Amino acid sequence: MFTFSEIIKYAFFNTFAASEHYGKYCESIKYVFTTYPGIEKICRGLAEHMSLIYRDDNNDDNNTKIKDCRYLFYWMHEQVVKIKKHNKNTLYYWYIHYLIEAWKYMNKILDKSNSNVCNLEYYDTNNENIKKRKMLYDYCENYNYLQNDIFTGKYCDSYYYYLKKIDNLYNNFKEVWSVNNGNIPEYIKDCEKNKPSDLLQAPSCRNVERLGENVKINESYIYDWDEGFEYLFHFPPSSDDSYGVVYTMIPILGIFFFFLLLYKFTPVGSILRSLLLRKKITQGAIDNNEIEILSSQSDIHTSKYLYNSNMNIGYTS
Repeated sequence: MFTFSEIIKYAFFNTFAASEHYGKYCESIKYVFTTYPGIEKICRGLAEHMSLIYRDDNNDDNNTKIKDCRYLFYWMHEQVVKIKKHNKNTLYYWYIHYLIEAWKYMNKILDKSNSNVCNLEYYDTNNENIKKRKMLYDYCENYNYLQNDIFTGKYCDSYYYYLKKIDNLYNNFKEVWSVNNGNIPEYIKDCEKNKPSDLLQAPSCRNVERLGENVKINESYIYDWDEGFEYLFHFPPSSDDSYGVVYTMIPILGIFFFFLLLYKFTPVGSILRSLLLRKKITQGAIDNNEIEILSSQSDIHTSKYLYNSNMNIGYTS
């Protein structure tokens, strides 16, 4: 069984030096360094990792390099999100705008063989869109591993709530991935048929559903970007929470039934019913008097204004 750290393949991007050496690749946005705190470090990190991808001694094939650049793009967005968590006034759009400008600049310099492996696949500065794509992309890249673990290894208890979350997001697969004039990119298109709901039908997953609260929740499945995606989580309440609700409701129900019995079967209830009935009869009498008064005034008003010459509208009964 593989761990969630293996699902997030771009974890190695978090180890970088961002040394002065890579500053030359960020010259195109140097003028915004003081305006946007932290952007210089992110830019140097981009340059460092893109340099590794384009190194002559990198023997990975182009498809692998393209995937690495794809994850580097997601990593860049996540670094800006981390800055925003510490400073709510961070202008996410402009951080990404300038980092994309730097990306294009360094890609042009580093891509000496014109392989285009780090060319941007789409331009998007919307954080919510990128988060959703990243989560779905992780799932699609690791679908075969998940399928094997769930159906062969019977390890659904480790993935159940992760799959439930992804399943909710998967309902909007086309909407999330329609990036090129409404078209889904070829590299993700085939994944549309790999529905999490199918994995959740595996016997090991159905067993987890029956066990319910006895299943442990793997907290490592919670993305750093999950802020604002609480609606995707369906973690069951713990047994302590369930008992807390029960203990809260019991006294309230007890008080309700006490007053119900008091009203129905005791002399006090008879007195209350008599008072309420007397009030209803009195109110009915008052209402009848008011109706008679209003009716008589209405007859006078109607005969006086049977025809309104100003509006040229005839009023008839």
